Amino acid sequence: TTYLALAMVILLIILGIVMPLFGIPVRSSILTTMVFMIPFILSIVFMGLCLLNFLRRREDAIMLIMYTSLPSVMLTGFSWPSVAMPQWLNIFSYIVPTTLGAKGFVSITQMGASLPIIMPYWLGMWGLCMLYLILGAFTMKRMINK
Repeated sequence: TTYLALAMVILLIILGIVMPLFGIPVRSSILTTMVFMIPFILSIVFMGLCLLNFLRRREDAIMLIMYTSLPSVMLTGFSWPSVAMPQWLNIFSYIVPTTLGAKGFVSITQMGASLPIIMPYWLGMWGLCMLYLILGAFTMKRMINK
């Protein structure tokens, strides 16, 4: 909940100050965007917990996410078209929360989509959130038992 609260404050600053400051229009309500981003933020936090299975220290999970953030953004299809990527890479991209999150965020803020229109992205992010929550819970249980 701490990460969620901090991320919501940062998102509010981005939507209310940064985007208008740079002249980037926000074509939907801030509330809709914030509701959409809740499962995205939670899935990123739970994915970080899940990654602790493969790392020795907790800090390494943060470093891993930091160094893989650029490739994850490239998987979303913004810098390179998704149709030009191999099929296996397209399928893999939906395991990473950034693909659904970025597509939904852009749909809401730039195209003015409402939540019912992007429901597949939102439900997909809740699915990822639950998957990573379960895997993260097993990770924490394993760490506690150690």
